[in-house]
Amino acid sequence: MKKLFLLTGIIAIVAGLSLSSCKKTIENHNISQAYVPPVNGITSLTLGVKGSASPTAYSGTLLTGNTYTVVGDIEVEKGDTIVVQPGVTICVTDTSCIVVKGVFISLGTQSNPVIMTDCAVTANNSLTEPELSDPAWNGGNGWWSGIQCDTSCTLLVLKWTQIWFTGAPFHRTEPVNGTKDNGTSYGILFQNTNGNFIMEDCKMYGGIDDAVRVQTGHFDIMRNVFEKMGYQGGDCNNVKSGGVGDCAYNLYIGEATNGSKASNKGGNPVQCNMCMYNNTYVNCGWRNQSAGTGSDIDYEQGAEGAAYNNLIVNCRVGFRVVYSPVADTLHLYYSNNFIYGDSVVVTSQFYPNPGNITKLDAYIAPIPTETGYTYINTGSGTYNASDASALCGENNPQFVGFPLPENYSVPLLNVNNYEAPNSFNFRLNSGSPCVGTGTTSFPSGYPINACASVYIPKLGFRPDESAPCNDIGCYPYSNPAVGNQQ
Repeated sequence: MKKLFLLTGIIAIVAGLSLSSCKKTIENHNISQAYVPPVNGITSLTLGVKGSASPTAYSGTLLTGNTYTVVGDIEVEKGDTIVVQPGVTICVTDTSCIVVKGVFISLGTQSNPVIMTDCAVTANNSLTEPELSDPAWNGGNGWWSGIQCDTSCTLLVLKWTQIWFTGAPFHRTEPVNGTKDNGTSYGILFQNTNGNFIMEDCKMYGGIDDAVRVQTGHFDIMRNVFEKMGYQGGDCNNVKSGGVGDCAYNLYIGEATNGSKASNKGGNPVQCNMCMYNNTYVNCGWRNQSAGTGSDIDYEQGAEGAAYNNLIVNCRVGFRVVYSPVADTLHLYYSNNFIYGDSVVVTSQFYPNPGNITKLDAYIAPIPTETGYTYINTGSGTYNASDASALCGENNPQFVGFPLPENYSVPLLNVNNYEAPNSFNFRLNSGSPCVGTGTTSFPSGYPINACASVYIPKLGFRPDESAPCNDIGCYPYSNPAVGNQQ
């Protein structure tokens, strides 16, 4: 789908983060109008030092209407803040990286988003684009090294922000904790157990490994579009031990592996707890067909959570609860999800086999008796043989503008040709079987609202987390205002 000023007024802004309870209500959908006052305006339009082995430190405000060119790694030092105003474009060159050890706040609006990209690269969503030669991945090399937050970063906010063409290898040693020289970068890395990562109404396009890695911390991943993330591997939203929060109303299209994944791997004393609801996953999992990998929703390695009202279409395998290392099935809740497949290659894997223990009632459609899966041995994770051919093309979710069945030139291998949400419309028709078949009866404690205490008075910002609704998928027909706005 980037220093040399002392911070004065911005410190006051971040000091204004309210840690008191500030519960968000569903009526509060005006955050994109937040006022972003210019404090210590950064007027130099060239940031960083080309060829430098060390990042250049900045703090202050990137000002509306400006295009900033990043020619070398830049850094927000611990105790400092960068605020990005609406309409800023950040052109990142030479595989450079944005390192955040303090606070980074990007507040675009729907009509005036913030754009972070390699400006020399143009997306190509032509239906004739060959697989893996797409400029989204630059032959597996990526274009720039994304936003890397160190363990000292207490707050990362991305609102109406577009982040394109990440995943380049780091060209210097350990820009932040846990990274390494020449290692492939994540699009976004957050790793502060007590910190808050808020990503709302954004778009990410093109990346090599994980689009978003929450190594630990509170998170709110809400109403975003993720397209063509991962080259031949990598999950889109990959949450590890210590990660706690909600992932909802997101559109995932053409991801290499999973759209949203929860794993307690990492040894943090806070258990990974991820609530995934009202997401839509289309054509995911086909660039990574390794054994034992998922393609849309994945819980594994001791993770707990809840997953409801998710729509899965033509992904390589279905909802995945991993047997070994086993997810925390005693604290894992899910139902009212919906899955569709054109081909028996897909429908026979609605319940991924082998090594997974997804319950038969994971989906409201198809109903369990239609799948042919009559028994799951939870002791070994094996399944009885099934014939799911009768499900091919059944339970069409009835998108407003997306071809089902898909017209593959090579069945299920050329799916990146349909990874262009700007060319299609994934909203639901009024007669869709996904309308009214969701649920708002979540278990106690879900959604989690882990970032609800964040409030920045001088920016007029607090998280804008949408509540669940009775439709399935990220574009609810009955109440479109709470869903994805892109």
